[in-house]
Amino acid sequence: MTQVLVVDDSLSVRKALETILRPLAYTVRMAESGEAALTSLAQTKADLVIADVLMPGMSGFELCQQIKASGDHAQTPVVLISGIVSEAELTHARGVGAVGIVKKPFRADELLPIVQGALRDTDTRGDVVSAPVAAPAQAPVVAELLDTLLTKQGILGAVLIDSSGIPVAWRGAELPDQATLARYLRFFVTSSEVFGAHFNDEWQSVLLEYAGRALLLSPLSNGHALAITLRDAGAATVAKFVIKGQRAQFDTALS
Repeated sequence: MTQVLVVDDSLSVRKALETILRPLAYTVRMAESGEAALTSLAQTKADLVIADVLMPGMSGFELCQQIKASGDHAQTPVVLISGIVSEAELTHARGVGAVGIVKKPFRADELLPIVQGALRDTDTRGDVVSAPVAAPAQAPVVAELLDTLLTKQGILGAVLIDSSGIPVAWRGAELPDQATLARYLRFFVTSSEVFGAHFNDEWQSVLLEYAGRALLLSPLSNGHALAITLRDAGAATVAKFVIKGQRAQFDTALS
């Protein structure tokens, strides 16, 4: 089974990557630093390393350089992720031997082609035994559904949150400190489920108002939820109507 080592000092980013990669039947290992990643590689080889560029201590660039300088892991492909992807970053990534660099926040349909391409290229050289796997069909479907939401008046952004409180797909305006806030929103989802059970009915949505804007939380299948950023509370009616029409498609894509 393909082994992917995810390296990031942010737990929420590591969990988001795990959520994206696990459906492809990859074994996902995690390390919170470059130093921890090297220790993990010394114990068990990986078929691919995905590493953040900016981390305390060893950077992703330095980690990639050390992996490429190692006799045992020189052929292991490394994909870097960074909040800033400038021409200088791209040049630096190529210089240390990375196969690609992905801008954060990333979507599954942006990350997976690079991951699969890296594994496919190593297959061709015979360095890694791993069959390329097609990207999950639901990724473009979810992206299309989120894009449709943003065409409606008053809807500024949409974030899909999984059952662990990890933002796995988003469009438009992001939530402030999105990874952290998504966890708190997951708490609201859980609380709403408890209220629904108390009244012997499923919860429909929760509307939060803050800083002159509004946020609509709506449940989906398998513990997922949508967080919709609205221009104001008045746009909630439109958002609810659109989500109701899309619910079956979301449920199919997330099943």
